[in-house]
Amino acid sequence: IKFFQEIFHLLPNIFSVAENDLILLLLSLVDMTLVGGLLVMVMLSGYENFISKLDIDEDKEKLSWLGKM
Repeated sequence: IKFFQEIFHLLPNIFSVAENDLILLLLSLVDMTLVGGLLVMVMLSGYENFISKLDIDEDKEKLSWLGKM
């Protein structure tokens, strides 16, 4: 959400922003994207490690794609 909020604030002033400020803003956008991806990976791996190892009957449907990430 913060990524799109920053893009929304940047677009009207894109031509008047100094080069240094633009580089810093782009690096912060990349940083937010990488942190968001890391959070998703941690949530999915936490789910796989702590929840999917429950003793579930064989006839129940499991998330088989989650173990292949």
